[in-house]
Amino acid sequence: MKAFKPKTACVFGANGNMGAQIGAIISAFADIPVFMVGRNLQKAKAGIEIAVNSVRSNSIRDKLIPIELSDVKKALLKSDLIIESVAENYETKNEINKIISSVPKKNRIIGTNSSGLSITTLSQSLLSEDRENYFGIHFFNPPYKMLLCEIIPSKYSTKDLIDPLSNFLERLLLRKVVIASDTPGFAANRIGFQFLNEAVIFAEKFKNKGGIDYIDTLLGKFSGRPIGPLALIDFVGLDIHRSIVDNIFQNIGGQYRNSFVVPEFMKKMISNKLLGIKTNSGLYKNKLVFDIESGKYRPIKLYSYEFITNMKEKIKIGDYRQAFQILKKDRLKESYIIRYFIAKYISYALSQIGNSVSSVRDVDCSMGYGFNWIPPTAFVDLLGGIEKTTQFIREYKTLDIPKALMNLKKNSSGFYHTLQGEFDYRSCLKI
Repeated sequence: MKAFKPKTACVFGANGNMGAQIGAIISAFADIPVFMVGRNLQKAKAGIEIAVNSVRSNSIRDKLIPIELSDVKKALLKSDLIIESVAENYETKNEINKIISSVPKKNRIIGTNSSGLSITTLSQSLLSEDRENYFGIHFFNPPYKMLLCEIIPSKYSTKDLIDPLSNFLERLLLRKVVIASDTPGFAANRIGFQFLNEAVIFAEKFKNKGGIDYIDTLLGKFSGRPIGPLALIDFVGLDIHRSIVDNIFQNIGGQYRNSFVVPEFMKKMISNKLLGIKTNSGLYKNKLVFDIESGKYRPIKLYSYEFITNMKEKIKIGDYRQAFQILKKDRLKESYIIRYFIAKYISYALSQIGNSVSSVRDVDCSMGYGFNWIPPTAFVDLLGGIEKTTQFIREYKTLDIPKALMNLKKNSSGFYHTLQGEFDYRSCLKI
């Protein structure tokens, strides 16, 4: 296939937020009709409303066609691109795959928006002729803001389809594409959820100092992310977080495996349906925070540390490197925790090269465009280069110095940051 330009698309799970927004993006940017499939017609029509609201334009409404699952055959016969975005479990996704394969059609691409399930395992519920055209096509939430899209081939996928699919996603849908391996969590989630779950582990570890809002204060905007990691988990959903983390834990070994153990307090919250924003109660609830020690909500505390105040002052005037010099020199326990998270983020992310992805740029793209976090090699710039970053990581004896760090080369502007001039990491440091 020299080029891939579908004339019609079909999205399963279109009544969910991700499915609806994927349908909206395909329709708006590729300017093609999209069948929006729901369990029933009412759900499909509800998905169209979500889609229209997500792009804040009525212009796509006429191109979004509601279809109920029992009447999907005619949609499948017309569709060149099919994306499944149903519940994140094998049983539900396999059910949809069997429906897709029951309606044969040549020259179509089938994708799953799975956030971490094995693409090879999922593909086995398709007929053999469909397995060759099947990929993970993983959009990030919310897709109108997060531009990353991972393509994950299975062991059956036709490699000649990767470039045409990538070109479609990049040129027409304006995605930043990373080709990821079919490993647990793929690329971005494997790195990002290591950081997120370790933040949960530290919240439990330091519950006597405040726990959730204490850790979010230490890992706030000034340290490289638009919102604190625990606040982000509320946005993702505690149940979704656990599903992703459990899948990675069950399928990997090595020194980082314990980073993917979900603490008991979070498991209890999930059992009690305290799932985050979608239930209006999670790690946070309005202006309250869940207190791990008491098991009750309490007012959010304001934690103040001089070194953080000084870092923020430097960030406000654009002196980013000096802000991180302040962090490096401070000796409080709190600065030690922040340095640990940054050091482990760099070490773990760069260790994924050759495992989840093939290049340093892939790692930076994954974290910049998938999470809107400072990419790992941008931290190398902020910390003063390879040698000083190596020293920074060596403060923590359990962390490895990844080969990819030692092999970094300066770009034409004298930076190690592989997205320099493209992704502005300063947006991640706004105060």
